[in-house]
Amino acid sequence: MTLSTDFPKVWNDPHTTDRDRKRLVRLLVEDVTLIKTQEITLQVRLRGGATQTLTIPAARPNWQAWVTAPEVVQMIDALLNEYTDAQVATILNERGLHPGRSGSFQTRTISCIRRSYGLKSRYERLRQAGMLTVEEMAKALGITKASVRAWHKAGLLRGYTSNDKGVCLFEPPEPDTLTKIPGQKLSERHRFPPSEVMLDRTKEVQYES
Repeated sequence: MTLSTDFPKVWNDPHTTDRDRKRLVRLLVEDVTLIKTQEITLQVRLRGGATQTLTIPAARPNWQAWVTAPEVVQMIDALLNEYTDAQVATILNERGLHPGRSGSFQTRTISCIRRSYGLKSRYERLRQAGMLTVEEMAKALGITKASVRAWHKAGLLRGYTSNDKGVCLFEPPEPDTLTKIPGQKLSERHRFPPSEVMLDRTKEVQYES
């Protein structure tokens, strides 16, 4: 009877060994049924006939602690519509986000996340949208690849950086796309902003919401 009222005191006494605590539990508990699903349910039956049900959260596997949060993965997917891997990493770091448990985003981190979740790269998205390579653009206009780059730099063609190596993809030429005009400077014929301004998206990172 004294033990039943002083049980917490005996249990928490620093002189009570773990072996003694096991013996105390055996005196009180008849059996325990454990059910594990999304959480852990303990059905405890005491020797006096009373029962008690306890529910506790199931422990997460260690690997789950390193998984990037789903909302961050969705953010990466959206950013890849406009930015390369390195630029996406810069944006996420400036927003104070982290991959998995800790650390900072790197270019290779974004690349790994893309592969793990089946996300298309910036290059793949531009190609899917119909953008042309420099070779394809040169063939479509009947000019050299060097001329494509020069026309792009002068603002005659609209292009987009497709990866962190600086590979540029171009919008398909329109029917009225300018052709070579001997004696006329390219700077006098530009249709779009100069390519250096268009492709330097990293300067816009700090203004992203």
